[in-house]
Amino acid sequence: MLDRIGEKYGKLTIISFSEKRRNKVGLGCHYLWNCSCECGKKTIVSFANLSSGHTTSCGCIVEKHGMHKTRFYSSWHSMKTRVLNKNHIHHKYYARTNVKIFDEWMSFENFYRDMYKSFLAHSLKYGEKNTTLDRINTYGNYEPSNCRWATYKVQANNRSNNKIRTVSFEC
Repeated sequence: MLDRIGEKYGKLTIISFSEKRRNKVGLGCHYLWNCSCECGKKTIVSFANLSSGHTTSCGCIVEKHGMHKTRFYSSWHSMKTRVLNKNHIHHKYYARTNVKIFDEWMSFENFYRDMYKSFLAHSLKYGEKNTTLDRINTYGNYEPSNCRWATYKVQANNRSNNKIRTVSFEC
C-alpha cells in the first residue's frame, strides 16, 4: 500500500489511513482514507472513489448546489465516470482516443456555469429525458467548445463507429 498522505482530490486532502475493508462480493478490498475537506469537515473515503473523481468533497458541494439528483448533475457525473474510472464499462473507448475533461469541469460549479443555460434551452425544446451531453467531435475532449446538448437521435448519428454509405438510384 502506497503512502497517500497529503494527496489532494478535488476539495479533499488525505490526512491518514483509516482501514482496509473487503468489498461486498468478497473479492478484493477497499482502502479507506481519512480526509479533510476544504470546508473544514472530515470524512472517510475509499481510494477508488477519490481516484475516479466520484468523491471530490465531504458532501458540501452537493449540499451547496442541491442538484445532485437532477439529470444535469447526472450528465456531469457520468461524463467524469466514463473518462476517469478505469472500471467503467465504456472507459476503454475514451482511453483509446485519449479523451480528457476540461480541467475547470472537474468542479460541478464550473460545468454548471458553462452548460446549464444551454441545457435548459435544449430541455425546453426536446424534453429533459431527451437531452444528453454530446461531444461535437467524437475524438475531441469534453470542453466548452466541443460539447453541446443533443437528442438521442443526434447523438447516435454522431458516433465514431458509424459507417456512412452513399446509395445511388438509377431510373
